[in-house]
Amino acid sequence: MTFNDIPVPTALESLLATVDEEITRRPSDLPALRSALLRLFAFLASPDGGTDGNVCVVDSFLSCGLDDESYWSHLPESYRAVLWDAGGQLHDTFSSPSVAANFESTPEQLLARAEALDVNG
Repeated sequence: MTFNDIPVPTALESLLATVDEEITRRPSDLPALRSALLRLFAFLASPDGGTDGNVCVVDSFLSCGLDDESYWSHLPESYRAVLWDAGGQLHDTFSSPSVAANFESTPEQLLARAEALDVNG
């Protein structure tokens, strides 16, 4: 699979499919969404998954929520904030790391933010 002409590893494709499924689930299953986000951001923070191509794919994938607020409007604000930042600044991780860090949008920062999400809303 490719996304915006970038090859997507099978492991990332599977993680994105799960995140998408959990974002769009109604009613929300916050523990499942938090778990999916943790797995995704842990992959991006790992030596194997932490590539410019992978962070750009995830950024592009999540940026659809920036264009269509209904995609995640049913989620609690804390979840929307993490998704918003991942879809807006994650791509800067390699090209402008200080920008990504300023918006708490590096893979490591997003992982920490996902760990802090309340599964009770």
